[in-house]
Amino acid sequence: MGAGAGGGAARLADPAGALDELVAGDVTVRARLDSGWRDLTDQGRLALGRLAALPLSLLFTLPEAAAALGRPERLALRTLEALTDTGAVTSPTGEVTAHAALYALPRLTHLHAREHSTVLADNLN
Repeated sequence: MGAGAGGGAARLADPAGALDELVAGDVTVRARLDSGWRDLTDQGRLALGRLAALPLSLLFTLPEAAAALGRPERLALRTLEALTDTGAVTSPTGEVTAHAALYALPRLTHLHAREHSTVLADNLN
């Protein structure tokens, strides 16, 4: 493998550039994620932006999500369920009780939501 492959891997590892590097023909990952972001409700975008503050690429629990969302666990669970239905949040461990479940934001979704939550915060200030 030449220097180009190594450079591409480095660019993908950089959170700021990863979304711009992934292109298949005329389809960009960023455009697909932008479309999914627009399809969310205002509450869904706000919740996803808050969850994006959690550590990148780590699983999180319902109590951690509730803290990030600033909501009681029962309401946070409803939010997680709604975001899971859209594919924005996953539960890689399968079906278990809500308090034992682990959740994840797919890496690219997480990066995209972080970008948008920063833009939202900047617009509010």
